[in-house]
Parts: sequence; C-alpha cells; structure tokens
Amino acid sequence: MDPASKPDGEEQAAARSCHCYCCGAERESAEQLALCAGCKTARYCSHACQKQHWKDHKLYCKHVASGGASSVALDASTYWEKIAACDPAARALARAIGIDLAVPSGLAMPMRRLVVTGKDTAENLALFFGSGWRESTRDLHADLRLEVLLAPPPGSPMHKYAEGLRLDAGCPRPWTPRAADADEARHVAKIRAMQDAIRRHVGARGVENLTGQDMQDVLVQQCGSNWVTEYKTYQHAANSMYQGV
Repeated sequence: MDPASKPDGEEQAAARSCHCYCCGAERESAEQLALCAGCKTARYCSHACQKQHWKDHKLYCKHVASGGASSVALDASTYWEKIAACDPAARALARAIGIDLAVPSGLAMPMRRLVVTGKDTAENLALFFGSGWRESTRDLHADLRLEVLLAPPPGSPMHKYAEGLRLDAGCPRPWTPRAADADEARHVAKIRAMQDAIRRHVGARGVENLTGQDMQDVLVQQCGSNWVTEYKTYQHAANSMYQGV
C-alpha cells in the first residue's frame, strides 16, 4: 500500500513506531528500535531508555500481556495517564480530536473533547477511561454533556472557566456534540426557564452582579419552600449566562 493512502490511525501508529517511547529519538525504520517483549508495542533506542521508561510503561505492558485483565480495577485517572496514553487506538483517537498527550491533563479535558466532537460513545469512553468508566466518570460525563448543550457564551462563568484551563485548545471546530436525549432536553429546558426567571428578577439591572440574595429570591419565586432542591439548576442557569466576566 502507498504510505500516502494509509488511514490516519495507521499513519499515526507507523510514525509512533519509529520513535523511542522514552526520549522520542527518531529512526528511519522501526527495526532500528528495540521492541518491548511484553506488549510488542513500545520501542526504544537503547536499553537505558527502556529501563528508564519502565516505571511509566509497566502498567500498559501488563495490560496488554493480560488482555486488559490487569487494568480492570484501575481508576479512570490512572487508566487515562498510564494505559490510554500508550495504547495505539487511544492515541489515534486523541490526535483526531486535537488532544496533545505530551501535555498533562486531568479527566475534564479528554471527556469534554469527546463530548464536543460527538465521539463520547461507550467504546471511546472505555478506550480513554477503562471498562469501569460508567462508575468512575458518569457524573463528569453528564455534567459536561449538559454544559456543552447549554453552549455558554463568552462572558459567562462556564466559558471563562474552560478558557482559563485551555480545555478547548486545539479542539476541532465547529463543535458537533450528539443531540440531547429526552432527559437531557428536559433538563436543558428547565435551566432555560430558570434563566428567564433570573432575567425577569434582575430587570434593567442586568445579570452582571448577581448576589446570593438574588439566587434565594429567584428560587423561592420558582420553587417555594422546596427551593433548596433546585440550587444546582440555578447554578447551571447562572453560570451559563453572560455576566461580563
């Protein structure tokens, strides 16, 4: 096959195989690099590099050798940092959605990137965060889905937070998140209604200087004595509105 015609994932894997997994030294062909006998994936320019990299590589090596069994109990953060960062399929996906694996990150950035590109499928979530992703990242996934569906504008606290942490640096544009399901659509509608209530309450004063008293007044007006139960709805509503921040 002509190298120029290789699929993206194949090209990325081929390029990676010609670099030392430790120091990044490049060789003309993979055969000039020593192959890890355990995972048959990592390659090194010297025994010293292989030895130095072992503390970072050993979890992935055991993951491959055990067919994934050794990583079942790993938390999502460890899986992302130690397994996904070495796995060719996860690396190809990361590159396709603009994630630079050389830059350390928490879970919010890769999860958000999957959401905004519409690639937050069960298969991809497991590829990044392990087979236990539902238990360990369900709330994070739900919150980021909601935030992206709300599309907070520049000047909103949500937008400023994401911008400050550079969560969208290198992200493909335009965003193409999956459409809201029935539950998400109801939740978004509820938050939009709360935003309308906030605007009515502040009137000409605008929402730039919302206070704790504003929050309580709006919640009592909307929910009566059960206002505390809708605190999170108010927070989502206020934080996804323009406030001049």
